[in-house]
Amino acid sequence: MATGGAGDDMPYIMPPGDRRSHVSRHGRIGGVGTCDVDGCGKPVKVTDYDGRWCRGHADARDAERQAEDLRLTVKAGGPWPQTCPRRVGELGPWERGKGLDTWAIRDQMRTCSFCGSLHPADFMDLIEQGWVVGPTDKNYKVYLSGPAMRDQAKFYYQHLSGEQRARFVELSNNAALGIDPAMHIGDPGYFYVQPFFMRYEDA
Repeated sequence: MATGGAGDDMPYIMPPGDRRSHVSRHGRIGGVGTCDVDGCGKPVKVTDYDGRWCRGHADARDAERQAEDLRLTVKAGGPWPQTCPRRVGELGPWERGKGLDTWAIRDQMRTCSFCGSLHPADFMDLIEQGWVVGPTDKNYKVYLSGPAMRDQAKFYYQHLSGEQRARFVELSNNAALGIDPAMHIGDPGYFYVQPFFMRYEDA
């Protein structure tokens, strides 16, 4: 059994439809062949879930996506000011202070402008919907996977409130006990590196 530590008044933003992957924009890799854009013929520089792209067409596509993300953010009333806990809680070559960050829609998901994490309310909601929580070798980070291969998002646990941490632990325990509602944990079926706010105890 696991135990854990321990208000989100922002509007809930999760537009329906196919969600582009957070991995596709930042985890994209080089490729072989020529650009998929008709008539281009230039060597591939970027490969992701959407196809193969030369550098120029990849940059143009990203600019279009960023413009659409901004449009959706503004339409929903954002961006929403916040302070990323990773900015103020970790060492690094960045400015430290409160109110320097925002939540904004990116790839149709609310995302932290500083660390790129999914919004905690959306993270918890997707877990409740049955998205798979993928364990990692980090005690501060996890990945979510949805019904389609491209439905992926990363999340940093530092963004969870005390109440959300308690619910996360509850859903994890339910998975171990085989009762609903339960968290769907990816291979190997448990957190081989425990989230920093959890610890396992003998039943």
